Amino acid sequence: MNSGEAATRTVVSGVGVVSPIGIGNTAFWQSLMTGRSGVDHLRAFPSSDLPIRFAAEVADFDPVKHLPRKKFLKVMSRDIQLGVGAATLAMQDAQLQSGDVDPNRLGVIYGAGRMSTTPQELADSVRRFAEHHKPFL
Repeated sequence: MNSGEAATRTVVSGVGVVSPIGIGNTAFWQSLMTGRSGVDHLRAFPSSDLPIRFAAEVADFDPVKHLPRKKFLKVMSRDIQLGVGAATLAMQDAQLQSGDVDPNRLGVIYGAGRMSTTPQELADSVRRFAEHHKPFL
């Protein structure tokens, strides 16, 4: 560090996982350790007419359990619900309550596959892809 640079510190104080192999750190870790796969038959929507009928869905996520206020459900897409649920779990893991930390000093790193897409839009994309490529499964 140069003498003119201010020290920047990053602290990871909480982790929240919402994934196809587990919701919460303990469930996720146990699934990893046992080699559990999150890939299964599609259940979110009818898939019998799709060339690929497997996906890694977060099937057992109940947004009411993981969102701070139920009224948020009206304006959140599923992917945003999953992200906010993960952030809520991270806050719980860090043993933080709303207001404990200056919001300007709090951040969330969020990773997701395809976002802001309805299951039907995904199915349409799979169909278009399969018309031009041989499916892997």
